Amino acid sequence: MIQGIPSRPESIWPPTPAPQLLITDGKGWLPYHEAVAEIDKQLQHIRTEALPAVSQASDVIVEDLRKAEQSLAEVEKIVDDLTGDVRSEGAQVMAIDERLSALREDLQKYQNAKKLRDRGGFSRMKVVDGICPTCNQPVKDALLPQDRPANPMSLEDNIAFLHDQVKTFQEMREESRLALVAKQKQLQALRTSLAEMSTRVRDYKRMLRSDVEAPSAAAIRQEIQLEQRLEVLGDAQSVLAGITQKFSDIANRWTIMRSRLKAILSKGLSEEDSVKLSRLNRVYLEQLAAYGFSSYPLNEVSLSSDTYRPSVNQYEMGLTSASDAIRSIWAYLLGMLEIARSFKMNHIGFVIFDEPKQQSAADFSFAALLARASTSKTSGQQVIFSTSEKRERLDSMVENIDCNYIKFDGKMLTPLSRST
Repeated sequence: MIQGIPSRPESIWPPTPAPQLLITDGKGWLPYHEAVAEIDKQLQHIRTEALPAVSQASDVIVEDLRKAEQSLAEVEKIVDDLTGDVRSEGAQVMAIDERLSALREDLQKYQNAKKLRDRGGFSRMKVVDGICPTCNQPVKDALLPQDRPANPMSLEDNIAFLHDQVKTFQEMREESRLALVAKQKQLQALRTSLAEMSTRVRDYKRMLRSDVEAPSAAAIRQEIQLEQRLEVLGDAQSVLAGITQKFSDIANRWTIMRSRLKAILSKGLSEEDSVKLSRLNRVYLEQLAAYGFSSYPLNEVSLSSDTYRPSVNQYEMGLTSASDAIRSIWAYLLGMLEIARSFKMNHIGFVIFDEPKQQSAADFSFAALLARASTSKTSGQQVIFSTSEKRERLDSMVENIDCNYIKFDGKMLTPLSRST
């Protein structure tokens, strides 16, 4: 198990304390270096002593067999208990997931109800206020007297309460998940140890029945197992070193990104974005002038550097005539299309206007819009207009414009006739 990996990016790597590999011996967790030192100590003890023959160590083998069987029984008991703990932790995680799902569903319902109320979806009836809608007499919604009137929680209170509940259960789930993962890893290590102990017990029993001059198979097997365990732990430590190196690279990149973000926030927009906004502001005002915008003096109109919305004297543009509101929309949409020709933007180069003259804008305004939109053709862009403007007036507007003019007689969309 790896301990000490931070949950959030760190600007200085490695953090304090540094991440470390923990090894379980079945009873607890040891740091990597302590576990390796213990295994080296056991190997050194085995290698410095000559392998005993069975005849020389029969009494020792019997005692070792007794201890091995006792240890085996103890580990089996621990494995059984830990298996039950893993099942319990898993069931607890599942129960918390079910509770979280129910809380999120309730929260969504209350948020929907609040949204419906804020948009006028609930009509306030007199009967709700304890007044009869017919005779205007006070009425009660309970037959028995209510000594302690209930004060139900408001939608906002319920939403805040459910938010807190979701946060609390999320923290509980994370704690249970981490405990479950730790116990699963400990159980895996214990099962490996259990298999090694079972093999050792079989070796001891085989040795007692084998040739008296044969070397101790248990000592040989134990040495091999310890060497294999050292190799596995070394590989795990190498993997951890690679992971920590990646975290170091991430920390360096994160520090650079934070510095760049801080620089952007200190001066508002980047240099390129400032140029984009300035160009958009210029073409926006050009179009307002061409379309005959008159609700405010154009020298007071601009696009906000904070919201990018039309503003008057640095305040968001308020009420305008209906036709000027349409002119502002025309100018903004085509302005975004035009600056996409010069800058890299997330614009597909395609705009559709559906009945753009719906607020009875003047004919010269609409003609100026059509003329401005026709320039998109030379830049590989496309603007589509759908309008029910009278044919003769539309013919005169597009007469000198390079466009694909498609005329429809009657309605464009009609119901299919039923076959008899």
